[in-house]
Amino acid sequence: MRAKNLVELRKNLLYQNTVDIWMALCREKGLEWRDANAYHQFLEFMKSKGASLTTLKVKHAVMQFSGEPVPTYSVRLDDDLLHKIREFKK
Repeated sequence: MRAKNLVELRKNLLYQNTVDIWMALCREKGLEWRDANAYHQFLEFMKSKGASLTTLKVKHAVMQFSGEPVPTYSVRLDDDLLHKIREFKK
């Protein structure tokens, strides 16, 4: 079962993968999560906010958005980063 929002996702584990974070953020904002371009913009946004993205060696179950393969990273989803993530605008 997917998290309904970022707070629910954060309750499960401190370290999360960027695909699940993206999907939870899209649920909160009413965005289409399968938009690969928007996901790549989101990754760049996270990097610009100082998020340390660690490449995952294990593939996420959702490996493609709109037919395009997407990278997945692990990130420490602390309260500070959670607040920054919510600032993302597509």
